[in-house]
Amino acid sequence: NTGTTIIDCNAPAINVTANGGGTYSWDNGLGTNANASITTAGTFTVTVTNAQGCSNTSSITTTVAPVPTVTVNDATICTGQSATLNAVTSPAGGTLTWSNGQTTNSITVNPMQTTSYTATYTWNGCSDTDSILVTVNPTPTVSVNSDTICNGDTTQLIATPDLPGGTFLWSNNQTTQTINVNPGLPGTTYSVTYTLTGCNAQASGTVTVNPVPVLSIAPLVMCYGETGTITAVPNLPGGTFLWSPNNQTTNSITVAPLVTTTYQAQYTLNNCVSNLANGLVTIKPLPVMDFSLDTTWGCIPLNVTMSIDAPNPNASYQWVSTNNFSGSGPSVQNLYAAGGCYSIFVVGTLNGCVDSASMLSAVCTEGFPTAEFSSNVAVFTESSQTVEFTNTSIGGVTYFWNFGDGESSTEFSPTHFFLGTQSGAEITLTASTAFGCSDSTKLTIGAQVGGLYYIPNAFTPDGDPFNPHFKPLFPVGFDPYNYNMLIYNRWGEVVFETNNLEVGWDGSYGTEGLDCPPGVYTYYINIKMPDVDKIVQFVGHVTLVR
Repeated sequence: NTGTTIIDCNAPAINVTANGGGTYSWDNGLGTNANASITTAGTFTVTVTNAQGCSNTSSITTTVAPVPTVTVNDATICTGQSATLNAVTSPAGGTLTWSNGQTTNSITVNPMQTTSYTATYTWNGCSDTDSILVTVNPTPTVSVNSDTICNGDTTQLIATPDLPGGTFLWSNNQTTQTINVNPGLPGTTYSVTYTLTGCNAQASGTVTVNPVPVLSIAPLVMCYGETGTITAVPNLPGGTFLWSPNNQTTNSITVAPLVTTTYQAQYTLNNCVSNLANGLVTIKPLPVMDFSLDTTWGCIPLNVTMSIDAPNPNASYQWVSTNNFSGSGPSVQNLYAAGGCYSIFVVGTLNGCVDSASMLSAVCTEGFPTAEFSSNVAVFTESSQTVEFTNTSIGGVTYFWNFGDGESSTEFSPTHFFLGTQSGAEITLTASTAFGCSDSTKLTIGAQVGGLYYIPNAFTPDGDPFNPHFKPLFPVGFDPYNYNMLIYNRWGEVVFETNNLEVGWDGSYGTEGLDCPPGVYTYYINIKMPDVDKIVQFVGHVTLVR
């Protein structure tokens, strides 16, 4: 009984029975029973032997049908990813069914959590299954901070994952969670890959690099006491300034230091601080201007030396006084020729720095007074005689009379009694100002002599025949050959001289015969007296009237 000779899942064994009586013997280890169970492919022979020793054989050949198999790969994915499952089946021609209902050998799945998938392959009524696990690992997230720095600075970038335990790989090949970077201008973007159980997350951080501004301040040179402006100049616009020591915030500041000073400024642009710039303000000294005078008052002409007390060797000085004087140098002399009070101004220049000083009403001068007087007696006519003097001085404040006989007076117009007149008298009047400027004049009253003479006190040389000359008249007995007459103006200049008793003064002076101005003139007349063998001098004043 052979039946089917194919062994498969439906008939995993072929049961055969030998008949014919006798004893049985199977090869291939099937035993000695009439019945045998064959589970493998091959040819199996049974020998039957009867009691007589006669035998016969019979054979059966079996085949084993292929067993369907299915094999599916395991997969590991990250959250949000998909996995492709491939079922490898044999033999061909069967049907495949997945636990999710799909029937293709290759399917794509994207489970949100670890999930088991089963594939069943059926062929010729036989089936095989394979179950696999799609492991879903969580996909991490990672973030990286960004930063803005100044050129040359270093900053720290930190990769922050939501799940710990992974590894880091930066775009600059560093593998730590935190990296220190110092990129140059204009900056760099750094990326990081974070890997956790095969799942990657990426992020990037940008380091923006701002330039560091450069600041400069031009030096300034000023004179002492001046006010100046210094300016901080950055190489990039748009920032803010801060000055030291006064905390001003403009690019230019006004300064007025009294000594050489360094001002400092910094400039901030996009939080980047410049170099500390120094602005040197050099203060040049002013020239020394203290000055003094060797005298501050006196009589004209008054020569005043004006001197800088401690002059700078390199300084120049210009002087001005209100008497129309100008001069230069550390010391000058000024001649004040007219009375009054005068101010002095001096300007000094030292290395371009100018200063000035002044004294108001620094020098006061007075002109000399003119001492003039007359008497009511020209020649004594008595042995003792009272004389009245008339003071016609100009500009005096105090007066001193010396009568020539040991007596004196400070009255303005005194009267004096001369006890003895035999030798005449020489009277001197000194007129003085408040500053002590003085002028003196003398008048001689002749001694009592014989004869009479006449000296006029005024004349009018105005072209008419009346009083055209000033000419004294002396009677017989006076020696005409010992005669001299001098006429002086108020400045002491000789305007006329004659040795001829017959020649009078016509009011002119010089070889060109120029007219003298009207006024009072002083005469000195020297003539030999008739009674004594000596020259007598007559001094007095004559008024020229035009």
